[in-house]
Amino acid sequence: MLEGADEAARLELRVAALEGELREALERAREAQEARRHFVAAVSHELRTPLNTILGFSELLLEEATRDGLSTARRLAKIHDAGRSLLGLVNDLLDVSRTEGTSPDLHLVDTDPLAVAREALSLQRSHAEERGNRLVLDAPDGMGMVRTDAVKLRRALVHVLSNAVRFTHEGTVALALASDGDEVTFTVTDTGVGMTEAELQALTRPFPLGDLEPFRTHGGAGLGLALADRLCALLGGSLALQSAPGKGTTATLRVPALAPRESVPARVSTPEPGPRGTALVVDDDGCAREILAAMLTHEGYGVRAAATGPEALELLRTLRPSLLTVDLLLPGGDAWSVLSTLQADPALREVPVLVVSALEVPSLRRTRGVRRSLLKPVDRAELSAALRSLTEEVR
Repeated sequence: MLEGADEAARLELRVAALEGELREALERAREAQEARRHFVAAVSHELRTPLNTILGFSELLLEEATRDGLSTARRLAKIHDAGRSLLGLVNDLLDVSRTEGTSPDLHLVDTDPLAVAREALSLQRSHAEERGNRLVLDAPDGMGMVRTDAVKLRRALVHVLSNAVRFTHEGTVALALASDGDEVTFTVTDTGVGMTEAELQALTRPFPLGDLEPFRTHGGAGLGLALADRLCALLGGSLALQSAPGKGTTATLRVPALAPRESVPARVSTPEPGPRGTALVVDDDGCAREILAAMLTHEGYGVRAAATGPEALELLRTLRPSLLTVDLLLPGGDAWSVLSTLQADPALREVPVLVVSALEVPSLRRTRGVRRSLLKPVDRAELSAALRSLTEEVR
């Protein structure tokens, strides 16, 4: 009897242990699923933003092909830049799949670290100028060559520089090179906003859990530093980050000398209302504002635009517009503040609200004054239909 009781007790303990392991496995699976859900939401927005620019300006160019050549050239340049941005994101996604689970082949060649640094900086120059940043390169003479995969090294450095430029506004991004014969060090220092420890950890994971506010505020899908970290590891090196809020960030990329085995203006203004009144466009993306403003002008509206929630609220009170369009992904949750304030003010609550956003919220309709919603990229025919429907409702 005692032996039977002991055996039963052991079985109960084993079952309890297995149940605990199962609960832990289920929790890890839920966390992974949640991480991928946040990741897909972020990447969806990052894909839709350049697509909105490409498709929107393409439609405008088709209508303006016989007009001002300078305007056409400017918009073509924006389409080209948006296409490059989209291509870069697609390449990032491919890099994630290539570096996950398997070890990609290395193509080792004699590589000049200074040449790689200069090329990586040149790829960031346009983005840096848009954000008012100064790029600085500091490298000693006679660094010599290293034997590594030049393509992967350049991509890792580009990701690190891109992150520094993104989180810095009207500041400096400096790249310093050093070599001790055994390894080459690339140190990227910025004077940007800096990050908390939690944000640093999120940025070095390809599927960031929890708060995505750093990415909504400064752009990006949170892929760059995670990819740079993996690429450095493939090259036999490492990536180290140091940062603090308000004190900028320093990223140190180390690779061995021999690798193992082979500004858009914030506001668009039209002085007089159009035949259908004045529309207020609220979007933090300059290209999106310009595209929607051109479409609404074509529809008979005079257009004013705002890039932030506070700016939008100021214009709402002074303009009393006939139409408000708003992007839900304004930094800091400003869009919800605008909609709530609108509904709380008796003088503004009847302003028709059209949500135009890369974020799809099926339950949003008829809440907080929202009459209609359109998903980016905006289709001209769908916009016209939504405006007709809004006009009929107002009547």
